[in-house]
Amino acid sequence: MSKKISIIIPFYHGNLYIPRLLKSIETVADLSKDLCCFEVLIVNDSPDESVVLPPSALDIKLIQNAQNVGIQKTRVHGLQQASGEWILFLDQDDELISDGFLRQIQLTDYADVIVGNGIYRLGDYDHRIFHTQKAMRFLIREKQFLTIRNLIPSPGECLIRKDCIPKTWTTSFLHTSGSDDWFLWITLFRSNARFTCNPEFVYLHNDTGGNNLSANLTQMKNSSLEMVEILSRNHTLMPKQIAKLKRAILFKYHQDTHQLSPKILLNCFDALCANICYRLILNTLNKIA
Repeated sequence: MSKKISIIIPFYHGNLYIPRLLKSIETVADLSKDLCCFEVLIVNDSPDESVVLPPSALDIKLIQNAQNVGIQKTRVHGLQQASGEWILFLDQDDELISDGFLRQIQLTDYADVIVGNGIYRLGDYDHRIFHTQKAMRFLIREKQFLTIRNLIPSPGECLIRKDCIPKTWTTSFLHTSGSDDWFLWITLFRSNARFTCNPEFVYLHNDTGGNNLSANLTQMKNSSLEMVEILSRNHTLMPKQIAKLKRAILFKYHQDTHQLSPKILLNCFDALCANICYRLILNTLNKIA
């Protein structure tokens, strides 16, 4: 039976990128037409700019936010109008890679979240997100997301079964943008969603002149700590898990900003140990490959 995939794209002053993204979706849709069909929902979160669509054979629906609401609410607005049983959240400067997407669709028979591999394109350099399937299986575990960091860099890598997206994520919004995808993965793990890994390339992230939110380390830290408050308030995690997650966020922030002091290392000692083990195991798995 053919599956329907709803691709939700938050739009914010993104007319430069939309033609490239839609072209990549058209290629995937043509190659996979015997397995699935697509609808594309572009949600405009920039009320002062209209979306300019190039000619396309895709089923495209434009949704207009009344005001700028941020990426999480924008994604949820698209989700509310999506008719597919599978969801793909793409950013406006992403692209799909057709090579591995057929496998992505095939794996929907066996899981609720299919995590595909991807590429970061930074200038002339392409960086592979995951090196091996063994490394992916090691990384895509709830424990790692609570003690290390967000290990799925973008929801553009993932097909998600619509009816398993937790209500906590669709009703509790981060005021500071940045960590809504990490928030989504944790709530999916806590709702016992089944994750599986596809080592083939399905997704390409383009560097857009350094405007990625993750480059703003303070904003990402604040967004992540706001996520912790919501998870605590909704009793999604146990108090010990909340404490570990908070220490992981603070350790990562101080590490990324080169502010690790003896006091920070002592206060975040479990996060330090978890990161050392993570690096050692990941290096071993990559060397085996």
